[in-house]
Parts: sequence; structure tokens; C-alpha cells
Amino acid sequence: MRKQLSKWMNYIDDETPLSDLIIPGSHDCGTCNDTKEWNLFGRLFNFTGRCQDRHFNIYDQLLAGIRYLDIRVRLNKHDTLINCHGICTTGLTIKDIFKQVKQYITHYPTETILLYIQHEYVFKPKYTDEILVNKLNEAIISTKLNENLIFCSEIPKLGDCRGKVILYSPCKFKWDIPTMPSNGQWESYKCKCTKKDLEYKKKILLESAKESYNSKVMYVNQVNSIGSLPILRFIPYPYRFYNKIKDYLYNIFIFMDMKGVVQLDFAVQNNLLYYLINRNFEKYAKDTSTE
Repeated sequence: MRKQLSKWMNYIDDETPLSDLIIPGSHDCGTCNDTKEWNLFGRLFNFTGRCQDRHFNIYDQLLAGIRYLDIRVRLNKHDTLINCHGICTTGLTIKDIFKQVKQYITHYPTETILLYIQHEYVFKPKYTDEILVNKLNEAIISTKLNENLIFCSEIPKLGDCRGKVILYSPCKFKWDIPTMPSNGQWESYKCKCTKKDLEYKKKILLESAKESYNSKVMYVNQVNSIGSLPILRFIPYPYRFYNKIKDYLYNIFIFMDMKGVVQLDFAVQNNLLYYLINRNFEKYAKDTSTE
């Protein structure tokens, strides 16, 4: 039976370690925002920074089954913590994103959301990590996300973190919080759309899937890559890479033994999301025979 993707964790056994699940993730989740809200560079060259469909905001992505959000932030000249992707800014603030996360987890208390926050900048910032963390804390409190926020130094069981948002693995800045063990940073996102790079990415994805199955940490399978234009290959084009690799993903993620986060570009655009989620029911579905 096709489960409701909006609350798919509701059908998973409480004793399941979170890291044993296949968890769909949204790479650069904030790039879903409407193009007209982006900065000038982002409006002119939107294809270089967009990694998610503009028809699915953060709340919609969570409704579709996403449970891992990759969020990129920096402070602007007005000291506002904004969402960005490289030189592009999306028009969203961190509070905009946190509000949608809070709205979702309030409506669906059987679910768990993982937040991965990365400090992304073009030029070396003039502000300190302490200022950045203070702004994050302000946003967490003002959106009341603190009511659902937990920190984990070990991998929790699903039953212990339902209705919760787990903040972990801050990247490129110092934040003294407990964090779940993970497989660290990755380099395969730099792949372009050349035949050589595509074959290399397929190899990495295959190795990653195999490695994740035996992993004892929160493993992140990084599907996304920057891609490139057909001729000017130094110009990123994530959607073109996604189109070239998407069919291959079915062979890896639907038929292989694997687990962990699967971080996707244009995550809500095809049936792969459903199939990834459905695989969790093969091993970890709740026993409803006594209900």
C-alpha cells in the first residue's frame, strides 16, 4: 500500500536507529524560492544556483517526504541572516526557513527533521563565528523552533526523536553543540557534465551506497553536483547534471542495500523520492497486527 509521504515516518518502528533509514534530503533547499525574489545575479543567472524546483517551498518539500534540509547562510550588510548559494541569494532569510520547518513539525509530530547548516560566502566575512551563532540562536528562539530542537551526540532511535528537529554538523563555522557522528565532507559535488565526470560520479555513488550499508554513523550519500553548460564548462548548471544522472540513480538506490541520507537536487520532481521512502517499509515497518 502506498503510504502517505507527508507522514511516512509514522509507519516506521520506534526502535529503528535513525541512521538505518533511507532519508531523502534536499540539497540547497532554499533555492526553491521564486526567481524574482533572488538578487540581481541570481535572477540573471538563475540556472547556475537553482537546485530545487520553484513550485515546492520548504513546507512542500517536507510534505513530499524530505526529512533532511541542507541550508546555506550568511549575514548580509543589514546583519540579517539570509539564505544563499554561492554568489546567489534566494530572498529567503533563515527565519523564513525555520518558520516553515516549525509549521510542518507542529502539524506532523510523528516525523523527525534533520537540519544541516552551512556557512557559505564568496569573500571572507568581516563578522565572527560568534556573531553568526548568535544570529542563528535568535532565529531559533523567535520562530519557537527551540521547542522542538534537540541535539544528539549519538544516533537516536526514531521513537526518541519524533516531533523533533535535529541540528547537527554545522559546516565552515564553530558552534559548540553536540552533533551526531557523520561521514564528513565530500568532494564529488564538483563534477561537471563531461562524460569523464559523469562516469566518476556514478562510481562514487556506487561506492557510497555500499559503504553506507555497513556504516555506524549518519551517512550522507551526496547525489548532487554542480554540473556545467555544454560549451562553457566553467559555468555551473545543476539541473543539466541532474537530468543526465537521474535514470542511473534508480539502479543504485532502489536495488542496492544502503542506508542514510540521500541528498538530492530537484528532489520532488520524480518518483525516486517515493521509491526511496518505500524501501524503509521493507525492513522497519511497524507491526500493526496487534493494533
